[in-house]
Amino acid sequence: MLTANPSATVARIGWQIAPDAVGNNMLRHLDEQHARDGRIRASSAWRPACSFMSDTAAALCDLVQEGTGGPVHLDSNALDAMTFDQLVQRLGKKFERDWVVEVTQDYVHDQRLVNESGGSMLPALSVHLG
Repeated sequence: MLTANPSATVARIGWQIAPDAVGNNMLRHLDEQHARDGRIRASSAWRPACSFMSDTAAALCDLVQEGTGGPVHLDSNALDAMTFDQLVQRLGKKFERDWVVEVTQDYVHDQRLVNESGGSMLPALSVHLG
């Protein structure tokens, strides 16, 4: 993309979180996993890239209006660095889910999308999840 148009905006996003739990988003996946397995296996060794869909949509609109070029990472977990088990437990509390969470270490990965500047265009996950 950038070879074809060096001033193009390339927005990289993580796993999206939406309170309505429809479509391809984290809350729906967690609900389905719990319904299927009776538990959610959540690794404490995984730091996922993720954001609330409303925050991502607002940031994408800002990018279009500003005409920002180049790669831009949109990740609300970039600075909070929550592990997946922490995130699942906080989402369960916020959205009043009675999930059984089994903490594992079977997936090890730091997936966060950190901008070169170190900053983020998105509110941190802690803004929504405490």
